[in-house]
Amino acid sequence: MNLAYLHVIHAGDEDLVARLRREWPTALLLNRAGAPLEARIADLDAGLADVVTVAAAALANPDLPARLQANAPLNAADPATFYGGDHTGHTGYPTLDAAQK
Repeated sequence: MNLAYLHVIHAGDEDLVARLRREWPTALLLNRAGAPLEARIADLDAGLADVVTVAAAALANPDLPARLQANAPLNAADPATFYGGDHTGHTGYPTLDAAQK
């Protein structure tokens, strides 16, 4: 298996991100912690990554793909619910269908 992990903290150096993309011949996952979802999608659109992380957005929006396709508003993530040990984290957020009713 040809797999490698490279952890780079680029500190805002966008030229470095672009250089890494040019030099990395296989799938590249880009994790921009704290970046808005729109910025992460822009990375995909620009070809800077093949996969981006969406952690908090996915937790707060169990129907994230449907919301993105519909250009619907996203639920705001509440970090206090992420690891609470009960249902209030992932399943406590309203789905798009419930929000539209």
